[in-house]
Amino acid sequence: MSLHRILLVEEDALECARRAIILVTSGYRVATANSADEAADACGSAMPDLILVGLQERPEKVSAIVRELRTRFRAARVAVLMHKSHRLCPVEVDDTIAIPAELPGDFLHRVAMALELPAPALQAAAAAH
Repeated sequence: MSLHRILLVEEDALECARRAIILVTSGYRVATANSADEAADACGSAMPDLILVGLQERPEKVSAIVRELRTRFRAARVAVLMHKSHRLCPVEVDDTIAIPAELPGDFLHRVAMALELPAPALQAAAAAH
């Protein structure tokens, strides 16, 4: 079970809930906020280990949000997540899926990489040996 704190800043309430559920059920402690202004209140006195910023449909807003979060939470890492409208759909080549759509495991793998931890699948494989 992970003890890492993650602050999820996402304007899309449904996407925020989906990602928060994936993270919580994987053992992360998660606080959520809809904006950079709400982020400090969401964290309380606990500094997050990682801040995940949902990329809105207007990416030009993201750089300002990231700058503000980095100023407020200097010790935390900040990662930008793709918005659901930017995700790749499965790509097929000669009736074979070459690039699958993003699955919850892919999301968890990216979070683990941002925290510089082994990915959950790698941890399970290592524990099995």
